[in-house]
Amino acid sequence: MRAKVYRNRMEFIKKYIKNKVVLNVGCVGTASNEFLQNEISKYAKEVVGIDIDKYGLKKLKNDGYNVIYGDVQDISLNLERQFEVIVAGEIIEHLENQGIFLNNMKRHLVKNGVLIITTPNAREITYIINRLLLRIRDESEIIDSTHLLIHSKQTLIQLLSKYKFDILEIAFLNMYLKSKKKFIINLIGRMFPDFYEGILISARNK
Repeated sequence: MRAKVYRNRMEFIKKYIKNKVVLNVGCVGTASNEFLQNEISKYAKEVVGIDIDKYGLKKLKNDGYNVIYGDVQDISLNLERQFEVIVAGEIIEHLENQGIFLNNMKRHLVKNGVLIITTPNAREITYIINRLLLRIRDESEIIDSTHLLIHSKQTLIQLLSKYKFDILEIAFLNMYLKSKKKFIINLIGRMFPDFYEGILISARNK
């Protein structure tokens, strides 16, 4: 079956979180001007945000959001509760210890609970095009210095399978889906959607 393509993450996320108790990992961070903590709260029964940014958490608390401090890479992480859905939006590419992170997510998901990961795509076509046109040189390959590991669809599948998650759905993010100026990108993407800029994946906790 051909993978679906979405223009923003919430189109993918919202169908999994409706009336669910949700943990939002990395709640302080934003991507594409899309503040997930607020967007998730529109659909979820309850949403708790977690982050290591104490300053950002304080601001969110002052704004009325339910957020807590916690390091998802800490092997001793214990939130003393489980969630029906965990959303990890644009976070896994920043983590040094992805195995500890996934073990922590499993412990804090109910049985058959859903983990949602959104992340940049290692095969993104715009990078490949710019590299071929020499707009990006070898020495400047890392576009975002905070990214430690960029996944492809297959590496994410292998990683989640190793930690005993069942893959539910894989889709791709293309913010230029209806842009006439990005005709070439959309043309290539229609043939090879795994070249789009982001990966969206949902997986069930066994």
